[in-house]
Amino acid sequence: MAWLSAVISGSDWRPERGDMILPLDPARPLFHYEHPFAPSEIEAEAVAAGLRVAHRCDYPNTPVIVFDVGG
Repeated sequence: MAWLSAVISGSDWRPERGDMILPLDPARPLFHYEHPFAPSEIEAEAVAAGLRVAHRCDYPNTPVIVFDVGG
């Protein structure tokens, strides 16, 4: 279902291992998508988008990373 959604939408998104798509309303085609990012994944994607890490705090099981658009 996730692969078909990506193809139909024409996006370059591709489902990855661990991604979750859950139905929200059985009466309507409404779904919730969730991708569990690892801290290094979030940072790499943000830097690729032109952001820089302004602050990082590695709390156990709840890391916090603050990004800055720079400029």
